[in-house]
Amino acid sequence: MQLAAPPQCDDGVDNDQDGATDRFDPACRAADGVGREDQDLPVRQFRLDLSLLSHNPNAYCAGVGIASFRVMLPDGTDLVPPFVCPGDGLGYATPFFFTAEILDDIEALEVSAWGPDGSRVTAPVELPIPAGGGSEPLVFAIDFD
Repeated sequence: MQLAAPPQCDDGVDNDQDGATDRFDPACRAADGVGREDQDLPVRQFRLDLSLLSHNPNAYCAGVGIASFRVMLPDGTDLVPPFVCPGDGLGYATPFFFTAEILDDIEALEVSAWGPDGSRVTAPVELPIPAGGGSEPLVFAIDFD
């Protein structure tokens, strides 16, 4: 009797050599773990390095009226759940990571800070999304001043 090989998203191997294995690979998460790691899905990884007031380590979100940060699609809907601003501040820059499915017609996202009452407290910052896929995370440094 021969055993069949496990599916790529459950074999413990980084099949597409993007540095992510199985449930940590965006392609597997998008496929609910039953797909292939080397699928060509419109999934992108993001890293937002957020800071306040010219990277002031003494600036706290509550002190400037910020409760959360929202990443939004061009139509104004949230791409991911809001990131809660940490109580101990952002320091020089606090990274926030997320993975999202980005369709080819999306050219940019926007990030803005929101107050505890649900109102926007900063102008939105545009994040241009390069065409095509890629396994490298898109890194954006954003300072809200």
